[in-house]
Amino acid sequence: MAVNGRTTGITRSDVRDVGDRFAVPGAFDIIEQVLEAVSKWSTFADQAGVPAATADRISRDIEVWSSPLRKQVEKP
Repeated sequence: MAVNGRTTGITRSDVRDVGDRFAVPGAFDIIEQVLEAVSKWSTFADQAGVPAATADRISRDIEVWSSPLRKQVEKP
């Protein structure tokens, strides 16, 4: 999937630009909420009984994909 013309290294600014382009209300806040939710993956996985190997693999994927989005961009 491409975001703002990128398939890798997608940044918070890219996501915000797409949100602006398509007039998504509260796009910046949605990004914040999603990052907050995925930061709690390990706790959820433990509570849900997700096997450790699966939870670890998903944690690594979350880190890879969300890391560039955590770089701070000023709220519009």
